[in-house]
Amino acid sequence: MSRSDPLDGKIREALADVVSQAPVAPDFDDIETTEAPQSKRPSRRIVWAAAAAVAAVFAVIAGVTITGTDDTAVDTGMGPEEPPHDGSAVTPCEESASHIASDADVLVFLQPDSSKEQQDEVARLIEAVPDAEIVRFLDQDATYDEFRDIYADSPILESVTAEILPPRFELSVAGPSPVDAVADALRAEPAVREVIDADRPRAEIIAQCAQRETAADDDAERATTTTEAVEVVGGEMPLVDDDRWGPYVMGSGGLTGTRTSPDGRSLVVTFVGGAPYTPGKACTVAYRAEVTESAGEVTVQLFSVGGGATADSENVVCTLEGYFRSVEVGLDAPLGDRTVHEKESRRRLEVFDGSLLAEPTLMPEGWTLLSEQAGFPDPESAAYWQRTWGAEPPPSTGDSCTPSDSPISLTQGPAAGPDRDVSYLRPVSTYDVNGAPATYYEGGPTTPGQVALIWETAGQSFVLDSGPSCFGEGAASLDRLLKFARALAVPGS
Repeated sequence: MSRSDPLDGKIREALADVVSQAPVAPDFDDIETTEAPQSKRPSRRIVWAAAAAVAAVFAVIAGVTITGTDDTAVDTGMGPEEPPHDGSAVTPCEESASHIASDADVLVFLQPDSSKEQQDEVARLIEAVPDAEIVRFLDQDATYDEFRDIYADSPILESVTAEILPPRFELSVAGPSPVDAVADALRAEPAVREVIDADRPRAEIIAQCAQRETAADDDAERATTTTEAVEVVGGEMPLVDDDRWGPYVMGSGGLTGTRTSPDGRSLVVTFVGGAPYTPGKACTVAYRAEVTESAGEVTVQLFSVGGGATADSENVVCTLEGYFRSVEVGLDAPLGDRTVHEKESRRRLEVFDGSLLAEPTLMPEGWTLLSEQAGFPDPESAAYWQRTWGAEPPPSTGDSCTPSDSPISLTQGPAAGPDRDVSYLRPVSTYDVNGAPATYYEGGPTTPGQVALIWETAGQSFVLDSGPSCFGEGAASLDRLLKFARALAVPGS
């Protein structure tokens, strides 16, 4: 596996295990549907991994720029605005997007693992919205057919299956604020991933198509100036002085996690985006966040800017990759009991309490925080948080990654929470971690090379795990796991 691929071994494994059939459509005779056979519901672990992949590649849903087959440079992760035209003729780009929810005003995306019962309930809630009518329901197979038509010439098709795509309702809604009316009615429904204006995916497809056609000319005009980069969270948010900053369109990929700083005076938000920013380099993206605060609520919005391209990179083709990214934004006052919402989707975000984070006090030389996000087994609730430390990977050799030390991930959360899925590992032995018994696991036949150390202390459970992310690597040694675990500073212990 290439080192540049942020979907590491565990994510790849989860995607490979995704069930091959989707839930059936809701039981509403007057809704146009495309049905798929029913199957068992995939695990949260698998669904979250799949959602992360979709967020990185599905422009219709996630709003991430997709590279076409033309030899042009494209800035992955940016959400461009629809290019203006005189309206006298339909452009090829407009024609390619014209069939996307053509007779709908609002789209309601559901979680990929939503059950038939949950889909039925969403349909009932929609029908209770004044002046709202369900035009059609598209299950995962129908969504995949649409995706396949749009990206028929793209290698991305090899990475996407129907099972990781969210089903959706397409609605006709009268009134001045159709999205707000539907979003308010569905705000508390866990099966709903996002509610958006139906014009948005069409505009994104048009913009991405047009961007691919004009990128070569635009690259020569893109001038990027930077100030000194400031490492905020794993070096994720450099200060970039550039007049091309614009709102980052995430689509239903959205923010994948939110936590406070230990003192509660800032928020860290995580998401899947483009490669880390490098001035003058195509396919790299910088992000920043802005918040709007009130007495009871904080609203978060992301902005992005691409690294641009140089004259030497006119024929660069951006690879279809998504990277786990995070940015930190300060608050005027500690978050307290205020709620947090994502501005783009109006979705309420559950927040992990950063004052509970265990901090490593001893790490191998050259290691740093590589990424963080809401953790398993229940990322949607933000009850668990995962961080990964390691050394920056060495440069690739040709098309292959270069083996090095495997990173270590720590997931922590309440001890009295959902059972952790360790069925893919086998217990080997028990060790002491600062007075707490810790069970050491090794991978079974389906997960060779994976190791984990699991224990509880101070009312929290901790999972320290590692595995090869490049062929020829081995997981972190048991000695390294134990040293890392024993050197953690755990609040309340």
